[in-house]
Amino acid sequence: MYCRSLPLSSDPAALYARLSRSRGPRAVLDSGWDPGGARGGPLSRFCVCAVDPFALLTARGNRAVLTWKDGRCERGSTLTLLRDVLKRFQLPDSNWPTPFPAGAMGYFGYELGALMEPAFGAPPMSDQETGLPDLWLGLFDSAVTIDLERERIVLSATGQPDSGGRARQRAESRIRELSAAVESAVADPIHDPMPAPAESAAGGGFESNFTPARFVRAVGRIKEFIAAGDIYQANLSHRFRTRFRKDPFRLFLELRQAAPAPFSAFLDGGDFAVVSMSPERFLHLDPETRRVETRPIKGTRPRGRTLMEDRHLARELVNSGKDRAEHVMIVDLERNDLGRVAQVGTVQVRELSLLETFPTLFHLTSTVEGILAPGRDRVDLLKATFPGGSITGAPKIRAMQVIDELETVRRGIYTGSLGYLSFTGGMDLNVAIRTIVVRDGRAEFHVGAGIVADSDPEAEYQETLVKGRSLREALEAAEKPDCAPFRQTASRLLADRIF
Repeated sequence: MYCRSLPLSSDPAALYARLSRSRGPRAVLDSGWDPGGARGGPLSRFCVCAVDPFALLTARGNRAVLTWKDGRCERGSTLTLLRDVLKRFQLPDSNWPTPFPAGAMGYFGYELGALMEPAFGAPPMSDQETGLPDLWLGLFDSAVTIDLERERIVLSATGQPDSGGRARQRAESRIRELSAAVESAVADPIHDPMPAPAESAAGGGFESNFTPARFVRAVGRIKEFIAAGDIYQANLSHRFRTRFRKDPFRLFLELRQAAPAPFSAFLDGGDFAVVSMSPERFLHLDPETRRVETRPIKGTRPRGRTLMEDRHLARELVNSGKDRAEHVMIVDLERNDLGRVAQVGTVQVRELSLLETFPTLFHLTSTVEGILAPGRDRVDLLKATFPGGSITGAPKIRAMQVIDELETVRRGIYTGSLGYLSFTGGMDLNVAIRTIVVRDGRAEFHVGAGIVADSDPEAEYQETLVKGRSLREALEAAEKPDCAPFRQTASRLLADRIF
């Protein structure tokens, strides 16, 4: 284990950029620390970066493959192989100075919900595929953690999957490599972390899989399901696509500077990349106390252009009966999900409908927690709760069936989760909203709206356009020959309070 101080005047982006030069896939989990000095609130303590995994665990439906760097493969059912990997590389109990000394980082796609919950039925089918696996986890033997509270960097290496003397040599080599990257980034904090722009064709506009009329009809259909008593609410989304041939890492760095979020992530899988600026935590598990926390978000307003307008919008959200009713329904759903694997009597709502303020948005957020029951593990926890109720609807299983009937494409990573499962037994996953996937020269993202009995179909469609406008403009600006237009656009979006 290797530790050193990190001056808070140094931007983690410089370190991310140095580490991005390493070979192989890489992952960044960023807590939204503002380079100007603000730390983004109590959830913004750790930033974690890992590069060059020793193996990859991928899955499509219930068929999983563990692929080693030397080309060897192990196959099995998805949840069984995931549980086996987490047990096989489990680290001994220790007072680790980081929640992630080593472990699995990546994503769980939304469609894995059909696997987690057998009552849902057959895995969703649609007329277009994402082209990506439903599960992608890199197994990392080392990591760099920025601990903002203690103002230090923690370098960790375990030597996995080797053992004995070979593991010690591997760990020492990894520490030397990581130390060199950290030292160069700290010594040169003013260094511009942006990679050189790649050559690119002009953006080709954005295409949605829904026409306005088709979206409005789908909202009407959901309202019919609600009137019939099938569901209380459902989240309906559509996908935007455009050409994009710039470096997605550059896009991530610019977005985190323009609108930091506590559960942001960047994932480079080689033939694809993911940029996520999510404000929502799905699941956090403390390995020592076995305390589980989920923080559903339901209810959103933009920030105001003036102080008076800002206060008005905040009061409007807090006093909205519609938003509060939607929120409480989802909180109740999350309590029930967590209660399936928690110790009896430990599930509680610690915070209910709390107004959270972000640079560009207000949200209503609640905190639901419980203690994971003896004999239950992280796979059991995922099976009981995935995907999060805030992006499905209530009741969850029927809402997911309605979503599958009405949405014409697979969601893929969107509304799934990105994050880590540490070999020390911990876990922290986001809800993959405000997430862009870059693959095969194109970028795509989904936006959605929660539909309830009194929803206005046209207004719900317009809400999705407002949510998606910031991402569309960010992608268009990133296509410019240099960073300046992007930063100008980001500044304007912040001023407009619509990001």
